[in-house]
Amino acid sequence: MPLGVSAFLYINTWKFVNAATKTKGTVIRLDAREGSKGGTVYQPIYEFRTLDGQVITVAHDNASRPARYKVGQSVDVLYNTENPQNAKINNSTNLYMVPLVLAGVGIVASISRPD
Repeated sequence: MPLGVSAFLYINTWKFVNAATKTKGTVIRLDAREGSKGGTVYQPIYEFRTLDGQVITVAHDNASRPARYKVGQSVDVLYNTENPQNAKINNSTNLYMVPLVLAGVGIVASISRPD
């Protein structure tokens, strides 16, 4: 099961990356919230300008501790021109971490599965 989900997520990410428009954005704030294991995590909020001049504000998919980004930091952004709110910070960790972790879990589960 994890291998199938991993493949699905990887293919969807690959399609998004190949169809997306690239631009630069700026981290405008860090939203602090309680993490799932306690403590405070920081979710970057960034904005970018589309090709037609719209300013779009988006919350990054992931929050972290310590904060991975700083207010004012420039970030590479990928976005869907049909739906600019569908945007992601363009880095391999952000885009492919979940599919790779699920693939690893699937491989370990299939190797350790009793016959």
